[in-house]
Amino acid sequence: MSGKTIRALAFILLTMLFILPVDQADAAKNLIYDEAGLLSAEEVAALNALANEYGAERETDFLS
Repeated sequence: MSGKTIRALAFILLTMLFILPVDQADAAKNLIYDEAGLLSAEEVAALNALANEYGAERETDFLS
């Protein structure tokens, strides 16, 4: 491959990295789904906060 081809490919790859969506790590995710309606809004909020906190510490998501 010539130098121009390698530079063009590198440019395309770097451009694609900037275009890809970035996950907002700071934003709280909705991780608690109460399909049965057993929890109050306060309980869902408290569990969601805990799930986000533990998920951030362990770099994973806890879905319930």
